[in-house]
Amino acid sequence: MHRVLRVSGGKLQASRALQVRAFSAQTAQVSMPPPISQKKAAVLGGFCADSATYPLHWIYDISKVKELLSGKQDSPEFYPTPSCPFYNSGPVGVQSCYGDELIPLLKSMAENGGEFEATKYVEAMHEFYTKTSPNSYRNKSIRSFIAAYDEGKRGIACGDTTDSQANCFTKVPILVAKYAGRPECMAKVEEAIRVQQNNDQAVRHGLAAAKIMEKVMLGDSIDAALAWAKDTPGALEPEMQQLVSKAVEAAKNPPKELTFEPPAYMKPMMDKMVAEKDSLSPYTWAVWCHGPACGKCS
Repeated sequence: MHRVLRVSGGKLQASRALQVRAFSAQTAQVSMPPPISQKKAAVLGGFCADSATYPLHWIYDISKVKELLSGKQDSPEFYPTPSCPFYNSGPVGVQSCYGDELIPLLKSMAENGGEFEATKYVEAMHEFYTKTSPNSYRNKSIRSFIAAYDEGKRGIACGDTTDSQANCFTKVPILVAKYAGRPECMAKVEEAIRVQQNNDQAVRHGLAAAKIMEKVMLGDSIDAALAWAKDTPGALEPEMQQLVSKAVEAAKNPPKELTFEPPAYMKPMMDKMVAEKDSLSPYTWAVWCHGPACGKCS
């Protein structure tokens, strides 16, 4: 992990990866009750997986992916050349734009005795994107957050009121690892989501993910947690239960036709995928049948 950040007036240098590990360890040592191994694994494993997939992030051209992975199809992780067509965070080993978003969250908790506070998170987020790592990619909700902060807004008033993309999921492992089984867990998750995406749709999706992950953190298998989410009345909001059921069914019986109408900006990309569908694995094509996250949050 190579990206280097300057800390304490430039006198101390530490890599992003070392910062993440230090913040995780500090948070766990201060507050997390035992057993913590599974919870730490969820956080650190998430950062590792994010870093492993960063070099091939957001490549929607399957032919291009096949070209890049020629002879390496079985080991796409940590691809040696960052090839995302939309941004470049640096050499292999750094975080993607999603992983970057989690660094200020983890840092704000580590420096607050392991506890989440929206006010401290807001300050950490703004500092990260404007001072610590100003060249990090800024998606729509991050741009909205910074603009709102610079206008003098604070707290959840900084959150984007319309964006409900996958950023609402990314915070879940850290917050659930900290608060699983505690009555304030979902309130903390919601508040963190609203700091960046202050709208009900983002919250609904983020809370659904958080409730499923909490079941796993507390000992359920993934299959058992998904079964609980889709079959237990009131476990999730009805819309979210339908989406979970749809996802579970798709894993068993991958769809073979598009399940949505692509918006105009996505149509050329989807037309190309339709033309290549016979060359794709059933599960790869199934993902495209539901549409990429940029087109539909579900």
